[in-house]
Amino acid sequence: MILIRTLLVLFTFSLGMAYSHTTHGYDLWMGYTIKTDAEILSNYSALAKSVYFPQNSEVLKAAQQELEKGFKDMLNIPVNFNKTLDPTNSLIVSKKDVLDPNILSLLSEKVGQQGNEGFVIESIRLKGKKVLVVAANTDVGILYGVFRLLRLLQTQENLNDIKISDSPKISLGMLNHWDNLDRTVALAQCQSSENQIPKPRILISSDIGGTDPDDFQSIIHLLMYADLFQIEGLVSSPYGEGRKKDILDMIDLYERDLPDLKRHAPTLPRPDSLRNLCKQGALAAATYKGYDQATEGSDWIIKCAKKDADGPLWVLVWGGLEDLAQALHDAPEIEKNIKIYWIGGPNKKWSINAYAYIAKNHPNLWIIEANATYRGWFMDSESSKELKGDNYYDNFIQGRGAMGKNFKNHYKGEIKMGDTPSLAYVMNGDPNNPLGESWGGSFIPIDRSSRTIFTGNSSTMDTVAAYGELEWRFTGPDLDIPRDSTCFTMEISSQIWPGYYLGDGTYAVRYSSKKPETGSYVTKSAIPELDAQKGQYVSITPWPGKTNSTDYPVGPHWYSDKLEPELFLGDQQGAKTVSKHRKAFLRDWAKRWQWLNK
Repeated sequence: MILIRTLLVLFTFSLGMAYSHTTHGYDLWMGYTIKTDAEILSNYSALAKSVYFPQNSEVLKAAQQELEKGFKDMLNIPVNFNKTLDPTNSLIVSKKDVLDPNILSLLSEKVGQQGNEGFVIESIRLKGKKVLVVAANTDVGILYGVFRLLRLLQTQENLNDIKISDSPKISLGMLNHWDNLDRTVALAQCQSSENQIPKPRILISSDIGGTDPDDFQSIIHLLMYADLFQIEGLVSSPYGEGRKKDILDMIDLYERDLPDLKRHAPTLPRPDSLRNLCKQGALAAATYKGYDQATEGSDWIIKCAKKDADGPLWVLVWGGLEDLAQALHDAPEIEKNIKIYWIGGPNKKWSINAYAYIAKNHPNLWIIEANATYRGWFMDSESSKELKGDNYYDNFIQGRGAMGKNFKNHYKGEIKMGDTPSLAYVMNGDPNNPLGESWGGSFIPIDRSSRTIFTGNSSTMDTVAAYGELEWRFTGPDLDIPRDSTCFTMEISSQIWPGYYLGDGTYAVRYSSKKPETGSYVTKSAIPELDAQKGQYVSITPWPGKTNSTDYPVGPHWYSDKLEPELFLGDQQGAKTVSKHRKAFLRDWAKRWQWLNK
């Protein structure tokens, strides 16, 4: 029973909940009772009518009790359990060693590969009938799987085509007792155990104040969830006119709201401690070589990465890669201490030289390159009316605190926050498993980063991968000027890109398309051979596309957007791995907005 109670407390901590009174383990975890529409209620009722759940241990008995209590407390639905597998079953909860091999063969994920505490939740078709399966290798895995299923019910997820393969990120060695014998846990124990659960260490590199206002929205979101993380750095990085002051301005708003927030999340950080973490990074995009000079921001990345601390430093890059590339250039040994989630796509276009430096010189970096997946955060064609991006502000944010009032200044309050999936990835799911389910998306390993080099001009006959690096090289005079000097420009889609001298009469310019497109370009230069060069290209998905001899080979921990066509939102690759969780994360955020008074 000690182990069972330990697991219940750990799941409570993993959700970052804080309460000021003694409460039951289930209520401490869930926090509120859901309300469902008729269709959802009908589907969940059908699920509970016949549940195959063989159990022969205290852990499995506890899992069964939690499942029964969850259905009762949230939905007022009784659960009909049986220990015999039959055609009436709508929900099957079972360990691998007692599960029918035919059912195991229907699961797309191999049960057991998720580790001793992992599980699979998947909807399958068994003899013509839809059946939901929760399977694991161990008793503990089943208990965690039941917790996840209840969380799915709480957030009103559609279970018809659910497919989850996951392993909890909480270690069992954190706690060794439950406070009371009646399945209750006291606040004193929660607080005394908090230090035993290391919060993810994060450093944000943001182009807030630059060309896109969505970083202001993302910083507000970060500050409202700051109790869940150990924030180690807030770096102002390119592209655009953004500066450290833009981050400091948002912390000022947070300070005004903090008294209300702290009543619900007492471990939120002090504003002064956050201000001390703000650093100014690079002010301009990197030249062709991909790095320039150390900045306050790049030095801070190195300092944080070299700390003797539990767990990796998660560097969440919301803009350009310049400060990260500089840090890796100046201290390449930090590569093993950091994990990166980068919002690529348009940011890759603006930061292509820094990206090229990292891909070429640090192929073994642990990195998620999210070029399109993140768009599932704000592409909401399938959202309910109250959660749509242009309604969410009026329904949940309007007039709440200083941050709520400020939110209206960015995209007129419409939800975008394209960088927030990087934070959501660390806060929900197992961040060490990019292939698993997470609010920040699900990814696949890639073994190369697309790169196409054109000698001279290209045309619509040249098809390349969207998000890949395009490089045009031209021959001109052998000038007596420093290498990496800017000598010409290339205009693409009304935007200007610098071209550089590589030496020995060779000139080059890099670009990356942020979406599938047919693009045109023209060059401009005082050097006749480089002036008025024209051409086109066609970029297509999926990324990384066909293999090219000039691609950058990357190591086993380079991840990017999933390839399956059914996971696209329009032409945005992998975006449905985020949008499928949109209801859950926006409702969770709505609860935090309720903490702020109007």
